[in-house]
Amino acid sequence: MIRQLLLLAVLGVLVGGFLLVWDSPPESFLKSSSAKAERLPDADSYMQNITSYKFTAAGNKAFTLHSAKGFFYDRKSLLMLDHPSFQSSTAEASPELLKITADRGELQLTDSGDILQLGGNVNAQWHSTEGLTNLNTEVFTYHIDERIAHAQQGFRLSNPQAELTGERLSTDFENAITEIQSGVRAVYESL
Repeated sequence: MIRQLLLLAVLGVLVGGFLLVWDSPPESFLKSSSAKAERLPDADSYMQNITSYKFTAAGNKAFTLHSAKGFFYDRKSLLMLDHPSFQSSTAEASPELLKITADRGELQLTDSGDILQLGGNVNAQWHSTEGLTNLNTEVFTYHIDERIAHAQQGFRLSNPQAELTGERLSTDFENAITEIQSGVRAVYESL
């Protein structure tokens, strides 16, 4: 009798499982293919393909800023940038002073002056008395209103006469002064 009840119970479970599978919709056996939407940061504004200009009091273009994506945080007055490129001019209809590209960046808007902090494969180019100067670094800070830049965490600076590497560098574009602060190695070619 126990064997018959056990056989009946197993048969009941098998029939119940079969009916459960039979009545279930096919979607319940497939992997969910719905891709979850990428969550955006908690920014006040989200922008794509940004082009921003700033003009001097005289109406001349001071700089142009491009970025693939941007996230603006109003309370922090901070613009987070993805693949930014920055072009600055010196003054009245003069040629570009500085061109910078990077993987990512932050533009901090303050009353005392705007600060552009760039990171990841930073490349900066500017014209000096020696010719075109090229700077490669991982971290680059540019004080836009003061026209002063700082490179940290190693850099490589090259122009037609020399190639320098080091740890930290500071450049004053207004006065055309570059100060290399530590770990300097240089190769200089005379003309």
